[in-house]
Order: sequence, then structure tokens, then C-alpha cells
Amino acid sequence: MAIAFSGLSACYPWAYSISFGPTLTGTWVGELVPAVGGMHFVLMQLQADIGESDENLAGTVSLCSRGQLHRFGLSGSTRNWRGTAFKMTSFIIERADGRGVQLGNFEGEWDGKDAIRVNAHLRMFRIEGGGSIATTARTAEQIALEDTPAAFTMRRDTAQAFTFACRALGP
Repeated sequence: MAIAFSGLSACYPWAYSISFGPTLTGTWVGELVPAVGGMHFVLMQLQADIGESDENLAGTVSLCSRGQLHRFGLSGSTRNWRGTAFKMTSFIIERADGRGVQLGNFEGEWDGKDAIRVNAHLRMFRIEGGGSIATTARTAEQIALEDTPAAFTMRRDTAQAFTFACRALGP
């Protein structure tokens, strides 16, 4: 067992730390203020997804704003051996009707400790009747959101801290 862990740590130090130091995997919380839509809190939970494909990182990302909480799946990959650079794509996993902000595609830079700098291309999503709605006719709000890159910092934290922050935003 120790030999297997040592091998994983040697190949994927961002996911398995032989010294039990910080890893990229885990729970991260940040504040996002997009071009439209006001303050959002972001909860990102990352896990190693090492297999035969080029993608080796997976997880979920949740965004809350006043009275709204939306959860998305994540898939992506590290861009270097240490995992200090990575890219991710979010995808809709909920089916309840609604609309809001989604972290579309984003790149992250992990400091190797407790902070991630995120550069995201946001999307406006809409779900009706359990299905995702897409259109080429974009509103002015959607254009402002999707055409303005968003940069923010995430810190290692807990899901409970995210929940508390979301409640503080109010209804």
C-alpha cells in the first residue's frame, strides 16, 4: 500500500502528497463579482480523476447569489506535473427550472498552498422543463456577462463556510 501511494505521489504530487502537505484536491471557497448579477460565493470541490484520458481532475462547483444556489459538475486537467496550473469546464447537473451564472471554462493557478487564482469565462445558463436552453440571440445582460472575463481568488475552506456566506447574502 505504501509503495502504491509513493508511486502516485511521484506521478501526481498535486493529488497525493508524500509529505502530507497541501494538495490541489479538496474544498475551496471564493467571492465572484461578475459584470452582471451581483456578488456570488463559489464553492469548488476538486478530486483526482486519474485514468486513461487526458482529463485527470473532476469535481463540483456551486455558486450562490441572493436567494439562489446552483450546482455544476467539473472536468478538466492539470497543465503541469505539480498541478500549479489547470483548466476546467463546468457542466449543468441540475434539472430544476432557473437561470443564472455558470463558470463556463476557466483556468486556475494554484500557489501550492492555500490559494487558487481563477480566470473564468462565465456563461448565462437557463433551464426550462428540465432541459438546458441555448440560443444565439443573446440579451445585453448575457453579452456583458459572457464577454467580460472574471478573475477571482479562492481559498482552502469548508462547505460550511460557503453555506454561512450564502446565508449572509440574504434572500
